[in-house]
Amino acid sequence: MIRHSRAGGPVRVSGPQMKRALERAEEIAAPGMGAVDVSGIPPRRLAELSRYGVDGKASLLRRHSDARRLATLLATTVYLTSRAVDDALDLLEVLIATKLPARAERESAKEKLKTLPRVERASAKLATAFQVVFDTTSEQVDTDTGEIAPPKVESLEGMWAAIEQVVPRHELAAAIAALFELTPPLDSDADEAWRAMLVNRFGTVRPFLKLLVTVVDFDATPEGEPVLGALLSLPELMGRKKVGPAEIDTTLLGGSWRRLVLSAPHLEPGAVDWKAYTFCVLEQLHRMLRSKQVFARNSSKWGDPRAKLLAGEAWQQARPTVLASLNLPGEAGAHLVARAALLDGTYREVAARVPDNAQIVFDDDGRLHFAALEPEPEPASLLDLRAAVNAMLPRVDLPEVLLEVMAWTGADQAFTSVTGGEARLKDLHVTIAALLVAHGCNVGYTPVMGAADPLKYGRLSHVDQTCLRLATYRAANAALIEHQASIPLVRAWGGGLVASVDGMRFVVPVPSVYARPNPKYFGRRGRRDVAQHDQRPGGGPGREGRGRHPARLPVRAGRPLRPRRRPPPGDDRHRHRELQRHRVRAADPGRVRVRAAAGGPAGPEDVADRPHRRLRRLPRRGPRPGRPRPHRTALGGHPADHRLHPHRSRPRLRRHPDALP
Repeated sequence: MIRHSRAGGPVRVSGPQMKRALERAEEIAAPGMGAVDVSGIPPRRLAELSRYGVDGKASLLRRHSDARRLATLLATTVYLTSRAVDDALDLLEVLIATKLPARAERESAKEKLKTLPRVERASAKLATAFQVVFDTTSEQVDTDTGEIAPPKVESLEGMWAAIEQVVPRHELAAAIAALFELTPPLDSDADEAWRAMLVNRFGTVRPFLKLLVTVVDFDATPEGEPVLGALLSLPELMGRKKVGPAEIDTTLLGGSWRRLVLSAPHLEPGAVDWKAYTFCVLEQLHRMLRSKQVFARNSSKWGDPRAKLLAGEAWQQARPTVLASLNLPGEAGAHLVARAALLDGTYREVAARVPDNAQIVFDDDGRLHFAALEPEPEPASLLDLRAAVNAMLPRVDLPEVLLEVMAWTGADQAFTSVTGGEARLKDLHVTIAALLVAHGCNVGYTPVMGAADPLKYGRLSHVDQTCLRLATYRAANAALIEHQASIPLVRAWGGGLVASVDGMRFVVPVPSVYARPNPKYFGRRGRRDVAQHDQRPGGGPGREGRGRHPARLPVRAGRPLRPRRRPPPGDDRHRHRELQRHRVRAADPGRVRVRAAAGGPAGPEDVADRPHRRLRRLPRRGPRPGRPRPHRTALGGHPADHRLHPHRSRPRLRRHPDALP
């Protein structure tokens, strides 16, 4: 069960993936613990237990008492059962609403393109023939004199003779037959073409139809009961050669589905197309699931919304508080009558203004369309104000703006040293402004370097490593926002918080309970083995952000570990070095002198005396170089008087020279 939970839900939109999602839900629900009534447990407590059971380790769960383990197991099972059904129904929604119709529409468009030349030729012949009919059988009016001339032909034979001079009769009959074959009937709708192609994709839904009915515990409101009944009867219709109209619910057939189900060309008399009926029912099921007319009892997202409503004694206790907070009367009748009258009056008022409103148009399908709003012309006062404001704005560089803003807000005081001590550098705010420009514009140190002490490379590099980090950035932003909130004009404009993404600026909404991160982009969890330092990948605190890891630098006797000079922030040539591999290697190990640990037996001082030998990290269970183990089992059964010496290809066990024979 935990294996299924950590494997995650479906990731592809396909019929086999839908089948696997339902099998996953069936396997998780097989123990039957998901059907236990947990309505008496607080939802927050249930969520905490389930989260602990899914993410926790088995060794931690064993430390708890039996009651705690059983409670965690129950909460985890209930959570995984509903989560698996949610994943399966989410995939079903995407499959029915997006994947299958989109593919059917593409195939329908391809078929239309293939038959377009035949339709064009047949239509051209019919248009030419009817043009001859109109020209020969209608009265001719002279546009210059206004005289009316009689028709050119007065008999049917004469009209056909004129038509056959342009289009032969057999070609005209073939064109009519081609149009009847290639074009939909007059009473058809725009969806019949792709729905007919959708029926050919029945192999996509065949594998999971029976599982869908058995695994998901569906229920419905009175409005959704016909659709639910039709869904439950689908497994009985699959695979049968002939299905009669009495075995299906014909009230669900609307639009082009009625023709495709009851009057398909390949059907025998008295039979229906049960494949088209299946897709019709699935389409109705999707619509009912979205409106919660059909719901799943063992699901949290697609469940019955009425199940979370208070009822009985609980509602009677909470009713006065709820009505008072919503400012609603105790009886719903008078309130509904007032709302109905308001809605009716508003509807009639809007309908009376529609004929005189040129911005509103109704199409042939009855859909309402609004005309695009034209931009209003800018008044002369606005143009003058814009020119005056632009003339008053000083022409300054970006660092000067930063320095002035720091003088207003004191944001530069937030960039403290990583050691916690007081900074004693002179003109520190100038260095900070230069670094903000270098990082914000991604130009590196070179453009902001200067001859003055605050702008020298050493000062810039030191302040960048010790003062600019995520905590100081947050503190500086807080100082800026706090100072901005104190401006009366900003408060009148709603806070003045503006965000900029890819050059586009937009106003940030006022903080409220409804303003939250989009789960599409910020709802993912995971981990990356890349350390973050100063808002870019690199080392940890106190380490060079883009330098090499000390463990990967050449080690020489008598020389301390010193990283190479750090490249500028805009240099991406050594980005691969930011991903530190867990490996230790020493160059020229012949010069490395490894001594025995304190308290251990005496041993040879030099582990390796040849330059071609290298040291690498050994497995945890293996001994360290030059250090014996007291137990035989530590070396896999080898004697304790053997030492592990490095070798060019792999470590080997050799007898210690001081060991007794």
